[in-house]
Amino acid sequence: MVGGRYRIERQLGAGGFGVVYLATQLPLNRPVAVKVLSQSGPDANARFAQEAALAQRLEHPHTVRIIDFGIAETGEPFIVWEYLRGQTLGEHLAAHGPLPIHLAQRVTVQILKSLMEAHALGIIHRDIKPANIFLSSHPGEPVFAKVLDFGIAKDLFAPGNTLFDAPTRTLALHSESSKPGSMTSASQLLGTPRYMSPEQARGQPVGPETDLYALGLVVCEMLTGRPVFEDESAFDVLVAQGSDAPTPISPDLTSTPLGPIILRATQKSRERRFASAAEMLALLEAAPLAQAPVTPHLPSPTAPRPADGSLHRDPSSARRRRRPPVPHPLAHRRRGARGRSHGDRGDAHVAQRSGKEEDGAHVEGDGHLGERLRDAG
Repeated sequence: MVGGRYRIERQLGAGGFGVVYLATQLPLNRPVAVKVLSQSGPDANARFAQEAALAQRLEHPHTVRIIDFGIAETGEPFIVWEYLRGQTLGEHLAAHGPLPIHLAQRVTVQILKSLMEAHALGIIHRDIKPANIFLSSHPGEPVFAKVLDFGIAKDLFAPGNTLFDAPTRTLALHSESSKPGSMTSASQLLGTPRYMSPEQARGQPVGPETDLYALGLVVCEMLTGRPVFEDESAFDVLVAQGSDAPTPISPDLTSTPLGPIILRATQKSRERRFASAAEMLALLEAAPLAQAPVTPHLPSPTAPRPADGSLHRDPSSARRRRRPPVPHPLAHRRRGARGRSHGDRGDAHVAQRSGKEEDGAHVEGDGHLGERLRDAG
């Protein structure tokens, strides 16, 4: 029992930052996910408390919902999340390949609506990637995306962290290490290299366009089934992200109706990207998909999946084999630092001091979700 009202049923996943359990909320008998902090120390405690504080400010239906926060009887802090059924976008792409272009548009629209609320509150996610987008379905909503895991999110409006131009509250961005006592050291990078913006890779200030850059890369992956940056080395990916060289977007993608949106979102210069999620959303909803083919003419992953049962593998690699999803979609998260979206080293998490890993496992697999997504397409 945790907090006197959450009966632990079984473990769902674990990472360097926390352990997530399926629990029953009493007396409602409602399934929930309880994330218990597994690290100790003021830095870990502060970041865990910040995750809960930021999450409770977010109310959008396309954002994962926090239910409770407290201290367990054994002294560890815990966060209670809604319990989700379905699979992450990363798992779906690994199991089924690219999405039809209109379905990719629908998912992106929903992500942008979540980010609109977060950014309006000064919250920058900093880790938008397929593993942090959850796909489920509801009556009347065959595809319903939720943004997960604000564990390394940045609160730009936090007292002492941001300057405002009164009375308009215009945001003035700052460096992570600009304030004494910051939870982030000057040498620390937070995020996943494959989806990091150039400013993250360079250790520079972040803003809404940081998340939009990552989302642009995710849109590419939805349409191709593989990441834009496919290097095995996380260091090489960071160098590529931080360089001035254009983001290597395939011409096959730029020729689709979403091509202009992708190109603008993934500009290395943040001044040339969308200024807001609302601006990107407006162009996305106006994209002429009715005149486009159901799926873009892109190479589909046909190579088989690996024999080790990993859900996070790159289907485009000839040395990996595709296989149906395993019954428990969170098995990869129990492998700690080995957990990688589509299984490449270039996707390794860079957040050692905070212990941030793939531990936001408040989800349950749905073996029929792929069929419903195909029907929606």
